[in-house]
Amino acid sequence: MSDFRYIPEIDGLRAVAVVPVILFHLGLSWISGGFLGVDVFFVVSGYLITSILIKESDKRVSEYFYDFYMRRMRRIFPALFTMILVTLLVSYFVLLPSELLELARSALSAVGFFSNIFFYFGTGYFDGPAENMPLLHTWTLGVEEQFYIMWPVIILFLAKKSLIQRSSLIAVLFLASLYSSVYYTSENASLAFYNLPFRLYEFLLGAALPIMFNDDFYARLRARFIPAILQVFGLGLIGYSMVTFSSDDKFPGWLALLPALGTSLFIIGVRSSSGYRLNPMKSSLMVGIGKISFSLYLWHWPIIVFYSIYIGGRKLTPVEILVLIAIMAIVSVSSYFVIEKPLRRSQLTALTAKYSLASALIIIGVCFLAIQSSGFRDRLPENEKFSSPDEMWKWKCPNFYNFSNFRRKYCTVGDDWKTAERKILVWGDSHAEQLTPLLKLVAERNELSVLVIDRSCRPITDGKNVLLKHRQAKKATKGCMKMKRKVYDIIKQDKAIRLVMLVGAWRFSLPQVYSPDFESPNRRQTLNIFQEGLSNTAKELTSLGVDVLLMGDIPHPNKMRSECGNKNNLLRKNKQDCSPLPREFVDDLHAATEKILEEVASMNSGVYSHNIINEYCSDVSCPIHVNESFMYKDTNHIRRNFSRSSQEILVDQFGLNEAIDWTGYK
Repeated sequence: MSDFRYIPEIDGLRAVAVVPVILFHLGLSWISGGFLGVDVFFVVSGYLITSILIKESDKRVSEYFYDFYMRRMRRIFPALFTMILVTLLVSYFVLLPSELLELARSALSAVGFFSNIFFYFGTGYFDGPAENMPLLHTWTLGVEEQFYIMWPVIILFLAKKSLIQRSSLIAVLFLASLYSSVYYTSENASLAFYNLPFRLYEFLLGAALPIMFNDDFYARLRARFIPAILQVFGLGLIGYSMVTFSSDDKFPGWLALLPALGTSLFIIGVRSSSGYRLNPMKSSLMVGIGKISFSLYLWHWPIIVFYSIYIGGRKLTPVEILVLIAIMAIVSVSSYFVIEKPLRRSQLTALTAKYSLASALIIIGVCFLAIQSSGFRDRLPENEKFSSPDEMWKWKCPNFYNFSNFRRKYCTVGDDWKTAERKILVWGDSHAEQLTPLLKLVAERNELSVLVIDRSCRPITDGKNVLLKHRQAKKATKGCMKMKRKVYDIIKQDKAIRLVMLVGAWRFSLPQVYSPDFESPNRRQTLNIFQEGLSNTAKELTSLGVDVLLMGDIPHPNKMRSECGNKNNLLRKNKQDCSPLPREFVDDLHAATEKILEEVASMNSGVYSHNIINEYCSDVSCPIHVNESFMYKDTNHIRRNFSRSSQEILVDQFGLNEAIDWTGYK
């Protein structure tokens, strides 16, 4: 093992990591892989933490752990908790209730250092809604803190082992993490992106250096003039990754290995004592940025998010980018010299602990108040219908029917399901659920009974040739096939069911389908797989003696327009765009899947399709208000708490009566 000492180029490397992250978040297209700065941070953390732990591994066990965790507390807690407190304060004047509610939940996860898990279940890092999440960037701290919990134990275990034993364990952990990362990046990219087991190999590329290499190793490198090559090549790998890769690529997997390996090679180069050094990397500017990199990382994202919300989400101008960078610099430097640096001193451990505990308790208290008050919704003028997504989804189903082969009851509308002579079974996901209030009117108008089996899988998998990608892909496909069999049993047992309506967020199915022949299908292959799955389901249903109606999706805004339902006096300079959706934009989102619905219907007897977008939209645009009331709950669902008059308008504008009439079932 090697000795630990301060190397200014490591601070320069931190600058190389944090600046691209900031520029990427500011929307500069030329640094499309700037988010890979996080991977550089992981390697640097692995190297520094391991070096410190090795240096102190001969201490008493209790002292070893106490000193390490107190250092981590002094290093992270004060600055992090201050940033969260300020973010919560600013959010009171900027965020809508639904946004503040989500912020409160994410703040609690950040205080508990499991925000990576929180965001894994909540959103993808590159998803549109992530733009309005001021604490999204804390996912990296969750990953790092989880590493800090387990790594001191492993280092203590390795301290008495031989070089071969140490190297073997590191190699096994590295290969296991890399393999699982590559595998799950294709199976479930969000799982691999956010969670430590799939990022561990990056930490290990840094941790392996002080564990496996001693000072003699670095001396031999110095004698052979290799440091210069390693430093230049390492930085080259990092730079190439940041300007070549983009959010369209699958991460982390193999691709994250490139900047991580580059970082490791650079550290080996500069670690070679008096060997060649890249002077720019130890310049006052680079070292200075590196020293405040933690504060820069903490503060840059909330500043960008709040300003983006303030201006309505439009693209930043060059002047605005420069002003934001200046603000970040001022805030970060202030945070570093006022909070981070003073409270990091060991002499102030007690004060730091008290400050951190008090801050954490205040954050927890404020967050619980925010959750209890639905995002402090009393701040806004009374408009109950739009106070939160939960409120906009509220609708009371008049009847529920319990089937013996299902664990839950399902909503029925119209005539009594048990005695009705004409029945429609609606089968789909939450997009079937959103239409239920409207289908109630359709059922009442036409003396029908409608059963809605919602929150189910989109009925496209056959378990063999058309499979589903999911957080748990095999379980997802298996579960969907089980649901399919249960629905088919209901149809077989009830001859009054003459029509099955399939409803789904069809465009979201495309990234979720694959086949044994095409595990990573291209666009054309994906569309073919989707069509095959939908066509197979339609054929299976018609073979049971029912007609099938493929219901097209509603037009998606694809961007939060929460303000359009609220009058407010929040700090938002330019209100969100509440104009109708451009038809061209809507067609770009939906045209491919809507065309497939029509083709499946045309090729199969007894199968029909209904295009809501064609019914509802003009050639130019699609309204986002009905009866002067905003109609969307989020980026792809309409509200369910409409007035009766608004429901009647939407039934007619969506052409739902005509859809049933066209099938000949009305």
